Amino acid sequence: MAPGTQNGESGPYRILLVEEDKDSAQAILQNLSRAKLDCRYATDANTGWQAFEQTQPHLVLLNLGLPDLGGFVLCPKIREQSTVPIIIVSLRKRKEDQLHALKIGADDFLIRPIDDDLLLARCLTLLRRAYRYDARAEQDTLQAALQQNPSQSIQSTLPSDWVTCDSCSYMGPGHRFDRLNAAGERVMMCPHCNHTQMLTYTLR
Repeated sequence: MAPGTQNGESGPYRILLVEEDKDSAQAILQNLSRAKLDCRYATDANTGWQAFEQTQPHLVLLNLGLPDLGGFVLCPKIREQSTVPIIIVSLRKRKEDQLHALKIGADDFLIRPIDDDLLLARCLTLLRRAYRYDARAEQDTLQAALQQNPSQSIQSTLPSDWVTCDSCSYMGPGHRFDRLNAAGERVMMCPHCNHTQMLTYTLR
């Protein structure tokens, strides 16, 4: 399996970058291409939301300083619809901004300037934790891109009571799958693709 590809769905992981500065966006996209990730790009919150709905990315990189709605509006809007990992990239250094971003749904907050290796590692780590990820492919990717020690191992064993959706490869704690269907009945349903079948349970 090629680095940056999925272990349950054909094709590479889709990354959506919402960034108004074209130079910064180009640098980030070139960096992520090292891991063979399928990167999509939007320049403002409105087009970013449209791209999110159309492409259903596996991870979102979001700049807070967007020219229209802004990242503080787009982030919770995405979180209301999906559990997709969200990484904030921003020039803002105030602790209050970072705490607020995490409170409204961000999974990570990186302050610019961002080290290329660190950004790539954060993306791969969140992909591994959020989806069924090939540990061997991830280790190869990190060793090639970050020049890690070959003896370093990557833990890929799922905790007990986790559930994996075999349809979209989303995985997470069982309580995230405990949802209500259209009839108001409590069922086990994937929070990412809403499938109620093809779920694999981890029991120990």
